[in-house]
Amino acid sequence: MYGPNEGTFCARVELKISCRDLVNLDTMSLSDPQVILYLQGPQNSNWIEYGRTEIIYDNLNPKFVKSFTLDYHFETVQNLKFVCIDIDDETTNSLDKQDLIGEITCKLSDIVTASNGTLIKPLYYAKNPSSNRGIIEIHYEEIKELNYIVHFQVIGRGLESKSYFSKNDPFLVISRIRESGQTVPVHKTEITNKTQDPNWKPFSLKVQLLCNGDYHRPILFEVFDYRKNGSHALVGMFKVFYNYFMI
Repeated sequence: MYGPNEGTFCARVELKISCRDLVNLDTMSLSDPQVILYLQGPQNSNWIEYGRTEIIYDNLNPKFVKSFTLDYHFETVQNLKFVCIDIDDETTNSLDKQDLIGEITCKLSDIVTASNGTLIKPLYYAKNPSSNRGIIEIHYEEIKELNYIVHFQVIGRGLESKSYFSKNDPFLVISRIRESGQTVPVHKTEITNKTQDPNWKPFSLKVQLLCNGDYHRPILFEVFDYRKNGSHALVGMFKVFYNYFMI
């Protein structure tokens, strides 16, 4: 693939974000993290916001479903900044209303050339550089352009109870398994309250998200019982190949 500048070869890449051991900035609960990606304009100009992950509530080890898609230009320096914040006010995008957990800057080439396609770095907090703010992991995979879509209707029956005094509050997470064996979530359903027999809303996913065109790559399905403190209880899991959906 060639970029807008004639003769500049580029590849389309997907970046998936996860964090672990984040500092907790909330008093009565856990942090509600979100990661914002900024790109630096030409000639090292100002940082421009490119996109945001979803917010994951009460969780110090978030794995974000929303990913970022970029064109990687092999002979061009592409500076990135990832800013992790704790959301305090959802009514505004202003960072002044949120708590900064930490940030990192890197080049897109650093991610693409990282071991196992994952760049792992500690989050930096300028006001206290020596403080431990947690770790950010940026997972890279080159995208294969596929237009196929899979439509899902997922129903659970007789789920094992994970609560002593009430029924489960189950939700489903679907993850792609990378060549390195790491899992990256690509879809999370809504939570269905107090039931052992959930019937989640229908949804559709691109084949690129599920397996990136590798039909023999396993896809992971996990059902969790929701916990307000973020330590969701695993109810059960299974793996299946994309070919299964073509039967």
